[in-house]
Amino acid sequence: MKYSTTFFFASVALATQATLAFLVSPHTFSRAALVRTVENIQLTRPSPLFMGEENAVEQENNAPKKQKKKKTPPATEGETPVIDVSKLDIRVGVITKAWEHEEADKLFCEEIDIGEAEPRQIASGLRAYYKVEDLSGQRVLVLANLKTRKLMGFPSHGMVMCASNEDGSMVEFVEPPVDAKIGERIMVEGYDGEPVSTQL
Repeated sequence: MKYSTTFFFASVALATQATLAFLVSPHTFSRAALVRTVENIQLTRPSPLFMGEENAVEQENNAPKKQKKKKTPPATEGETPVIDVSKLDIRVGVITKAWEHEEADKLFCEEIDIGEAEPRQIASGLRAYYKVEDLSGQRVLVLANLKTRKLMGFPSHGMVMCASNEDGSMVEFVEPPVDAKIGERIMVEGYDGEPVSTQL
């Protein structure tokens, strides 16, 4: 499902400060950090460690020219960096089960249905802002192309997207549109690319 840039950025609050709730405590996630996070990493095929002198020269002559990776120019003062949000695989989900982490007083553990065969297990640092009984049935947006990471021993596979006010005293879920289906990808108008296939 595609939504206007105005809707997405107003909801996710990337234009001001965004809180990514997988963190043990909410932090501001800057635009520059997001650009670095979603930057594509190109891998080249390694060369043999040992080879004859003639083969080495031939391989060097026949080797294709390496393309220099385009770097995102640093934003000048007062200029907003460009973020290619199409690299983010953002899915509509619903929390089906939630409980308090036994060893971390800031973390909830959740099972979230994002349209896959099994629900995703995700940890969110939201206990200062929500009660556990408020979570079941809550519709959310999930950043899905992330590697599984253990947070205080809990394997968390994804990130629940939240927005905060400037001083971080208020954090709320970014809720998907009411007509969006579970598992549907949220896209932004003007960003039609495919998400990064390699998990970030």
